[in-house]
Amino acid sequence: MFFTFELSPFPLSLFTEERMRKGTKSSLFSAFSPTKIDAVQGKNNFVVVDGGHVLHKVVWQRNMNFENIAKSYLTYLQTHYGSNVAVVFDGYPSDVNGNSAKSAERIRRANLHSSHEIIFNEATCPETSQEQFLANERNKVRFIDLLKKFLQKANVTVKQAVEDADVLIVETAVSVKSQYDNIFVVGEGIDLLVLLTGLAPMKENLYFRKCGKGRKPYVLYSTTSFKYKFSRMILYIHAFSGCDTSSALFGHGKTKFCFLEKKPTPGKKCKSYLQIQKWLGHEKNPLEWGWVPTRFGLFQRKMERDAAPESLLKIISCNCKKRCKNACGCRKAGLICSSLCTCSLGEACENVSDISLLEDRIEDEDDTPSSINNFIYEVIEDL
Repeated sequence: MFFTFELSPFPLSLFTEERMRKGTKSSLFSAFSPTKIDAVQGKNNFVVVDGGHVLHKVVWQRNMNFENIAKSYLTYLQTHYGSNVAVVFDGYPSDVNGNSAKSAERIRRANLHSSHEIIFNEATCPETSQEQFLANERNKVRFIDLLKKFLQKANVTVKQAVEDADVLIVETAVSVKSQYDNIFVVGEGIDLLVLLTGLAPMKENLYFRKCGKGRKPYVLYSTTSFKYKFSRMILYIHAFSGCDTSSALFGHGKTKFCFLEKKPTPGKKCKSYLQIQKWLGHEKNPLEWGWVPTRFGLFQRKMERDAAPESLLKIISCNCKKRCKNACGCRKAGLICSSLCTCSLGEACENVSDISLLEDRIEDEDDTPSSINNFIYEVIEDL
């Protein structure tokens, strides 16, 4: 009987104690064959640049105010890409974190590099480094707004997504493909190449230009660079093997999923399905697809059932009289306090769940998780 339970407060293959497991997304580049640069013909080209990439690519010089910094971005774009260029930035709406499946990833990134919020205008000279300044999301939002207005005055096409820019970048590239000989998407992340392959397959004049760090030369990929026959499943492979909104599997790199043998769990399929639908432009309620609300925003539901049989859980309780900190027996076992504990889940107890499920508020829809549990894997089996 015990083998039917996780016997852990969370699935160790999918989560660490703090968050969902993160894989090395860039390893998926090995599943793509670069395109020879001299094979690309035509001179009438258009470039779509990932705004997040260019924010860090242009190096801020000392003693420059923000107006001159904005000018340096314009000079960089004109020098490297000419006049046929569009820049697409991420969006950072203030009300999105409570309802966004990417809120957990943003919190994780913010915790890696924290910095102070700075109030500035065009005449202000930054007193911190470029990386420290941009590490604060509010600083980044204000600077993107300033840079957008400056570039638009110079007749540069600038777009900003509601949240993540990757889909809008690809859509922008596809929308002008008939007007130019070649379209180049410029960035660093594997997400852009995956979306180009999945959303714009067999488009001969669409390319992804992967910029190298420092002085490393860029690498060019086409929408047909994927080495395997099932390129139409690339969105699923990327989402299931771990992306910004889904867990990576411990000990399994992304390229291993090009040879799937076992069916994924229902919870894993739900989160992968939600991300794929978002890439395809179909908005779904994350609460119906493996996410739960907490006081910090949406986080992945770690398990569908108890960690152990009820008879075993009843044995575990704490005798804390206050706080329930590191010495708490429940906390040591990786469990939250229950009504069996002497702390009685009072206001002083710090080992309570942040999760507040809204199950009864969620309305049933025709495309519930149970109805698509086998959808993705069945497609793979048909290949």
